[in-house]
Amino acid sequence: MPADQVARISAVRNVVIPRPSEQVLAVVRDIELLEPLERKARHVEIHPTGPDTGWYRIVGKLFNLQRWEGDFSYQQHENGWHSEDLHPRDDGWRISGGFLVSRVDDNTCRVTHYEDYILPTRLRHLRPLLSSYLRRSQIGEMRDLVSLVQRQVVAQR
Repeated sequence: MPADQVARISAVRNVVIPRPSEQVLAVVRDIELLEPLERKARHVEIHPTGPDTGWYRIVGKLFNLQRWEGDFSYQQHENGWHSEDLHPRDDGWRISGGFLVSRVDDNTCRVTHYEDYILPTRLRHLRPLLSSYLRRSQIGEMRDLVSLVQRQVVAQR
């Protein structure tokens, strides 16, 4: 689809977590935790194809109103993971995203959560609304991630 017929939305959220990057990375790379962390998801089915690769089917609701579903491939790497549409849609929709964990010091790390959406022409007018929704959703997702990391650390004691 030509560039002048799409609108791109990129949402990026960073959070600094007072934990060693290895501890946080273990939580971030646990793909099974996608369902409780992804606020737009109601159900996620994980299908590993290798130790660091696979795909997942996600069923959810945007704005708690609009049902959506998609299949995404994922690739874990040394700093987190990345996913993207497994079956790009003909109308132009494209979704990708992931998590990166970077070391700040021995006891602190930064987690970056990014999401990229390409919208088809017919939905360009929704770009501001979707951008705002994604930013708010990511704030909650990162808050949930911090809480999950804290619970994991307590459970390991």
